[in-house]
Amino acid sequence: MSHLYKHLRIHQVFGANTDVGKTIITTALVRASALTNNRVFYLKPVSTGAPQDADDEHIKRHAGPQKHLVDAHCLFRYGDPVSPHLAVKMASETQNGLKVSVPSDETFVGSVAEHIRKQARVANGPGHIPTLSGTTQLDAYRPLFLPTILIGDSRLGGISSTISSFESLLIRGYIIDAIVLFRDEYYRNFEYLTQYFAERGTHVTSLDPPPPRLDSAENVANTEKYYSDLVPDTLKGDIFTALEHLDECHARRIEELDSMPRRTLDAIWWPFVQHVLVKTGKDVSVIDSAWSDFFSIYDASSGKTSPSQPKSLLQPQLDGSASWWTQAVGHAHPTLALAAANAAGRYGHVMFPQATHLPALKLAERLLQGPGKGWASRVFFSDNGSTGMEVALKMALRSFIVTSGLELSSAEKKTLGVVGLKGSYHGDTIGAMDACEEGVYTCEWHEAKGYWFEPPTVSIRQGQVAVSLPPALSSLIGDQRM
Repeated sequence: MSHLYKHLRIHQVFGANTDVGKTIITTALVRASALTNNRVFYLKPVSTGAPQDADDEHIKRHAGPQKHLVDAHCLFRYGDPVSPHLAVKMASETQNGLKVSVPSDETFVGSVAEHIRKQARVANGPGHIPTLSGTTQLDAYRPLFLPTILIGDSRLGGISSTISSFESLLIRGYIIDAIVLFRDEYYRNFEYLTQYFAERGTHVTSLDPPPPRLDSAENVANTEKYYSDLVPDTLKGDIFTALEHLDECHARRIEELDSMPRRTLDAIWWPFVQHVLVKTGKDVSVIDSAWSDFFSIYDASSGKTSPSQPKSLLQPQLDGSASWWTQAVGHAHPTLALAAANAAGRYGHVMFPQATHLPALKLAERLLQGPGKGWASRVFFSDNGSTGMEVALKMALRSFIVTSGLELSSAEKKTLGVVGLKGSYHGDTIGAMDACEEGVYTCEWHEAKGYWFEPPTVSIRQGQVAVSLPPALSSLIGDQRM
């Protein structure tokens, strides 16, 4: 469900906190984009509070001289000025006994996605504010995988909240193209944050703060003057520099995705691939991101569609093998991402021989009380399947020698083999390959150590399940199919 279009730059806007200027800065970006003669589509997924105070209405009022190029919409609107998950609950309690259904995350994000297909810039609140269902916005919007603008906090404590928001986005895999905040000359958060994020390769723009809010028409006039100064007709200033940077990020991302197949063919040797069959870049799957059960695959041909009917350059592709059976709960699961980040921050990679640490110990104990209960007494951790198979083979061979009572010479021990199935595969390292017969994955040093039997096969033929028997079994039954 990721979205990326050649002729349409989309950014979602998150705030590091409430009341940090997200609406004002987004309005300035919209106004500047329109002033450069671009159509601008703004979407507020959820609005709570009085309609006249809504973000989309503010943008319509202050879109500037080119307001005819600005299209602002809101998908879900609720009257109480509270968190969205509470607003929808309160709305259901005030509808004269009528039940107001709460949109699921799938319905909610699907509505946003549908509007994006009709062209929109998305603006959200602080990242951990709940959506209508109660899921935090960072997690709810993640399937869309939209590049992000983070509105930093210029107030006291804003350095901490801005960095925390940045890290929350980063842990969930978001692309953060820019951080924008007000230039408060007393706290001067922008000075520290500019240097801090420069070291992390993230662009920071600071803008003059708005005037104090006044009542009635005078506030509208003062606000309009502020926008006129911040977004001048000369098309010069910090807001336009920020726009240029966002345009460059968009173009660079597409250029990089477009170049990846060629660069990959020049630089990478894949596992489990017959490279002679990979002839051109079209044979290379470029994975831009992954979410749940799907990859987001770059499709360069989508960019050749008409600008009036854009098609996303990113298309979903089912990860049918769960990336070799490692993603049982789906890609980018937020709980797992946080756990991995915590482990990386606490330990990094530590040596394990004659040592222990709490995550490994707890996992071992759970395995012994779970799948290993009744037969396993210890847990051996390995870092990949092929190495795990070799460790298991070593254990099995040593166990056989110890328990069989046979007194074998060193030469005889080297003749021990395994019993397996024809066509079986256990891993890409040499020892694991020796536990299967000669095949497409074996190499010059391969020396099969065992006996392999041909198993029955199960297939679907004309809608019917068919079991085919190997010759050795079929001769006993008289037919190769059942």
